[in-house]
Amino acid sequence: MVGIADADPALFAQYQKRFSLPETLIFKSEANMIEKTHPQAVLVYTSIAEHRHAIEISAQYGVSVMVENL
Repeated sequence: MVGIADADPALFAQYQKRFSLPETLIFKSEANMIEKTHPQAVLVYTSIAEHRHAIEISAQYGVSVMVENL
């Protein structure tokens, strides 16, 4: 894992404490994370309504995407 992109700092703080995650993993946007970490793929865990937005951002950078499907 190279990063977690989420605009909600309280949510990250919750998971950071629970799983002892370093702050260097948090990014305020998916684009910022991709630009800084250059991942081979992005896993998207958002509401289904937001999947397309995440896919479009990843596509702009030529990064493969896998989305959760509930």
